[in-house]
Amino acid sequence: MEKILLFGSPSETFEFVKQFVAGDEESGKLGNPRIACPTAQEIKDKYDIAKKENDDVVAADRAYGQVQTELSSLRVAADDLINDIMADLRHSLRKLDGPSQHRIMMTYGARYKFLPGEPPEDVPVAPQGGSGGAGSDEKKEMEAAGV
Repeated sequence: MEKILLFGSPSETFEFVKQFVAGDEESGKLGNPRIACPTAQEIKDKYDIAKKENDDVVAADRAYGQVQTELSSLRVAADDLINDIMADLRHSLRKLDGPSQHRIMMTYGARYKFLPGEPPEDVPVAPQGGSGGAGSDEKKEMEAAGV
């Protein structure tokens, strides 16, 4: 695994590498020995790859920020709609027993968490048999509650 030496921010690192490669080229033109391990060209190749990847990240981060800003304006309306629907469900189910309310609310996406040490409530199982078939009691409970 290669170690990456950073000089503060990524832009400072990229500027350092650019100056380093330019300095090696200038030094070579003056007749001085060029760096050998790695060569300036190898460093420049890695620099080009890293610069492109960094630019891609910056562009993706900018696009992500714009989408999040657009979504934040919709989030309030969505929360209001969800709260209105849940209030309407609670009102419609108010005459049912707690486990039945919870079971029906969970079909609409409600989740319940129990406090530490609090036993989870038993959700009654619909009785088998009867003239209406499986689930008919739940349908009757919902009809009675106006759902």
